Amino acid sequence: MLGSGIPIGERLRYAAPILLLAFFALGMVQVTHASLTFDEGPHLAIGYATLRTGDFRLQPIHIHPPLANVLAAAPLLLQDDLPDPRT
Repeated sequence: MLGSGIPIGERLRYAAPILLLAFFALGMVQVTHASLTFDEGPHLAIGYATLRTGDFRLQPIHIHPPLANVLAAAPLLLQDDLPDPRT
């Protein structure tokens, strides 16, 4: 026996759940910053403002094409309770 006197099998039995919990915790932290949908809110708002006003100044042309934002926000025009983006 080297070191603490705890057999290798016992150490591995405890190490696996600890590593899995650490992996899960890191995943939960990253989901709010690096997931596929973390920036959809601003894109929908930009598309909605473009549809309602016809003003393309909010569109980040160098990042996303305007058509993608406009198509994603098109169903929002069917809702009556959304505010006018000009106000």
